[in-house]
Amino acid sequence: MRTLRDRLIGGWILESFTSRTPSGRTIYPMGQGVSGRILYTANGQVGVSLMEADRPRPNPSTRMDLLADADAAPLSRTYMAYAGAFRVDEQSHIVTHDFELCLDPALIGTLQQRQITFHTDDYLELKVPDYQLDRFRAPMSLLWRRA
Repeated sequence: MRTLRDRLIGGWILESFTSRTPSGRTIYPMGQGVSGRILYTANGQVGVSLMEADRPRPNPSTRMDLLADADAAPLSRTYMAYAGAFRVDEQSHIVTHDFELCLDPALIGTLQQRQITFHTDDYLELKVPDYQLDRFRAPMSLLWRRA
């Protein structure tokens, strides 16, 4: 039987990113059209990119690093990326991501845990049971399809 770690290895495409308010209403932290990729490598590295749909781009021919700060700020708020090492606790079904690189500097050096659930070999759910949203803490779920 393959380990959870073995089953994670490869590329995954985001199907949904949801959370629930304390009243039970489903919300979409990065919008319903969010797209994303996650890649787990056999040598223990993970890379993640998440992007809201319809990101504003005032001048598509200008590179982001050349945009005025006022134009660049919304782009960074609608994108999340990080990379680093990962490890799996097979008993508790937890994967820990070590944020070695991250768009948000406040998260660099943190360890972020996700509960692993395989619905099939090609559908992976990663859950955070207690995530800080705007005004409350709530569970968060990311559903991934094998690429």
